[in-house]
This record gives sequence, C-alpha cells and structure tokens, in this order.
Amino acid sequence: MAALLDEDDLRGCFAVNTIDPLTVPCAYFSKAQDRLEDPQERTKLAATLARVVRAWSESSMQIGLHPDNKELIEDIYRRLQDRFYERPEGLPYQYCLLELVKKNGGLRHFT
Repeated sequence: MAALLDEDDLRGCFAVNTIDPLTVPCAYFSKAQDRLEDPQERTKLAATLARVVRAWSESSMQIGLHPDNKELIEDIYRRLQDRFYERPEGLPYQYCLLELVKKNGGLRHFT
C-alpha cells in the first residue's frame, strides 16, 4: 500500500497524513481453537475457512482457470477445506487505515 501511495500520480493529488497497517486474528479460529479435538468442530471450522477464502478468490480463480473448469475449481476448494481440517490455523485479516488529504489543484487525469 505504501508503494502505491508513493507513485508520482497519487503524490501529486494527495498527501498521506497517516498509514496504519493492522493485522487482526481470525475470529473463526479464535472461537474454535479450544475445541479442535472435536472432529465435528474441526470440520465446521475447515468449511468456514474454505468459504472465506473462496469468497475473496473465486472470481480470480475463474479468470485464471477459465469458468469452464468448474470441476477443477471445485476440487481446489475441496482440497483447501481438507487442508484446513488436517492443519487448522487462523487466517490473519489485514487492514490498512489511511488518512489522505486532497492537495490543492484538484485531481489530475490518470492514464
């Protein structure tokens, strides 16, 4: 994020007052970590984590592998769920809080 904000076009339009990257633990894993010996709880966590990853990655997967590869895409997410079951771990959520100030002179056209 810092590199993007350092590009000439953006620096010409905005001043960065603050950049505050923040990583928070996975709430799904935090709730389940004391019950991972229970196969049902472990299955539930694995399914939830796989759905979360799928929610933010499926469109990229379809573009990269072409939508006609539905079986392959399903297999990838099924394997991911199996992997989360075998080795459960939290997915870190990363945020970047920015405070940008628009510089005088307005926006320039980006090409």
